[in-house]
Amino acid sequence: EKSVLLLYKQRTDKLLARRRQDVIDQNDEVSPFSQESVKQCPHRGRRCAEREGRRTRRRREREKRGAPADHHDGTSTDDELPTQQYQHYQQQLESLAKDSGEVFSDVEDDFNSLEAVLRQFEKWRRTAPQAYTDAYAANNMPKMIEIFLRLDLLLWNPLSEGVEVERQAWYTQLAMYAAPPPASGLTIEQFALDPDKHLLSHAVEKVVLVKLKEVVIAYWDPLSHSQTVRLVNLARHFCTTCPTLRPSSKQLKDLCAAVTHKIRQAIDKDVFIPIFTNTAFESRTSAGSLFFQRQFWVAWKLLSQVLMWHKVLNESTIAELGVKGILNLYLIPALNKAADISLTDGLEKVKYVIQAMPREWTKREIGDGSAHLYLSKLEHFLATTAQKSADIAYANDPKGSSSLHEIRRLLQSIGATRAAEVILHKYLNNGDDST
Repeated sequence: EKSVLLLYKQRTDKLLARRRQDVIDQNDEVSPFSQESVKQCPHRGRRCAEREGRRTRRRREREKRGAPADHHDGTSTDDELPTQQYQHYQQQLESLAKDSGEVFSDVEDDFNSLEAVLRQFEKWRRTAPQAYTDAYAANNMPKMIEIFLRLDLLLWNPLSEGVEVERQAWYTQLAMYAAPPPASGLTIEQFALDPDKHLLSHAVEKVVLVKLKEVVIAYWDPLSHSQTVRLVNLARHFCTTCPTLRPSSKQLKDLCAAVTHKIRQAIDKDVFIPIFTNTAFESRTSAGSLFFQRQFWVAWKLLSQVLMWHKVLNESTIAELGVKGILNLYLIPALNKAADISLTDGLEKVKYVIQAMPREWTKREIGDGSAHLYLSKLEHFLATTAQKSADIAYANDPKGSSSLHEIRRLLQSIGATRAAEVILHKYLNNGDDST
């Protein structure tokens, strides 16, 4: 187990260190404050060539898949390993898998696998039920089968493979343990008294969640969309299908703590949006502008993936990480800069930010006409941007008027109806709501 997790961690650490170095390199290339000697470093040129090569391969792969045309640079995950490193990584995993096959090689056949042990306990339960009950076999079963589950789960990595746990042999074996034959006539009341009815749920809580936490610590990259989707779906699945898994569960708390820690690390080390003077962004194709755009979408991607944990992590944690840690601290200032450069681009970015929000925050059943507390700074940004749009409209630029209508729609979409009405009556032809 330690060897597998160490391999996972070494792989992930290499990828994260490379990504963070790439951001430093790109910032040094475009920052007006960088020294020329730093830009001329030979190692930087090699890293740049490798970085652009990986981006080109990802772009070609997207084109092959027919990915949407509105892809934003910064939203794909750079997790490509050099061929030699990848082959070495796979060879080490295969070697560990081979070694694991010898763990029970010197154990008698009746006790060398989960299936064999369950068969022995099922026989005991059937032939001597009172002794089985008096020995608290059902209560101790998860601990007794733990070693077999850990071995079966040795190379289990749901973040990489996305394998459904229901398809694994151990899951079926535990689900079917002590199951009565269809013709047994077992009543619901009798089943409710069965001490083994929650064996699978207990095993998931006591063993599988512990393994999942270790995989999160060693392997999970919060900026990987595929990994995060798999992890969130698996956590939701366990929470809804395991009757013994409650919010007070130590294993569940430990898993959530590991997730929260990894997200905090990503916010601290991966979110960086350069804010230069407007002259650095005069051209949409300038190096400074492209770097700003990429880093905005990196931050937006992390925000959207933090918000996937809504109703899995508690709401105060989501608000601290996603709203306070990313939206208010990084994205709102970046939206202000984007709107200064191009009002259309700024408002387009706001749409994506709003789309990432939980429905409960944007579609309020009962409200006072203002946005959800978590979205108050976003509401303020839109309200102040409306004044800029009005100034443009007063200069007889049709873009200003269309932007005001768009801002009003965006305010309505987050429940800020009062601010939307102010824009309607203050700026849009004295209440002419033609849109």
